[in-house]
Amino acid sequence: MSVIRGANCATTLAAPVNNTTYYLLGQTQYGCSGTDSVRIKVKQPFRIRPSPPDTVCVGVSRQLSASGAELYEWSPSYGLSSDKIRNPMASPATSQVYRVIGWDSSHCFSDTSYIPFVVYSYPTVDLGQDIHVSAGDSVVLTPSLSSDVVAIKWQPATGLSCSTCFTPLAKPMQNTTYKAEVINQGGCVARDNITLFVFCNNANIFLPNTFSPNGSGQNDVFYPRGRGLYTIKNLRIFNRWGEMIFERLGFQANDASMGWDGKHKGKPAPSDVYVYTIEVICTTGQTMVYAGNVMLLR
Repeated sequence: MSVIRGANCATTLAAPVNNTTYYLLGQTQYGCSGTDSVRIKVKQPFRIRPSPPDTVCVGVSRQLSASGAELYEWSPSYGLSSDKIRNPMASPATSQVYRVIGWDSSHCFSDTSYIPFVVYSYPTVDLGQDIHVSAGDSVVLTPSLSSDVVAIKWQPATGLSCSTCFTPLAKPMQNTTYKAEVINQGGCVARDNITLFVFCNNANIFLPNTFSPNGSGQNDVFYPRGRGLYTIKNLRIFNRWGEMIFERLGFQANDASMGWDGKHKGKPAPSDVYVYTIEVICTTGQTMVYAGNVMLLR
């Protein structure tokens, strides 16, 4: 709706509520006429529509935005690419509440809004020095974490008791580099690595120096025990004259059914000292060869 007073006057007062174009027709006393027009732009009240609150990690930029106005002013200007545009980039070092004031181009109306902008520091994680661990043994990984850490993820999960625990039990079969990724409430991430070097030596295998196959159920069989062993490639027993009287190929450690029960060609071998050789493959892929004596007692 447009309001105009004195429509037939040389000067008049117009009060439109919307943008309106007025046309003027002028005529002389002799009947000569001419026309012209004028457009009046009417500024309307408005509401600023700001972008939602945001959360970032320190050092990360994020774009703020506001709409609904024609002119803008942001404060504080700290951390902003510009304080006079509708969509500045924000990269403050600390949390801020940004205020944006908007005007129309004639400064008839204004509106104000606020955008909370929370800045989180990065968490810290330190897995310490690399660790040497005997094949078959386990070690607890105990990272040093900042107090803001809310979750952790380990990769790879192979050999770990849990991939999302803060202190998992690690029992790798081979040299393994574990990566820990931690996150805080702001979604900021930090990472660290630790390598577990797995070794295999004579401490990984045990062979008794005496056994007595008398059916007592105790130490009746001569067989290899151990941990971190992938397979027993071969076990051979020789008598004092160098004759091989027992051989077993390709079996698992800690299995009494695969050992020597003290017999030769189906008959009990006599009490004596026998020589053995054994070739072992560890879970690391390392091959170990041992030789020793075992006493058979009856």
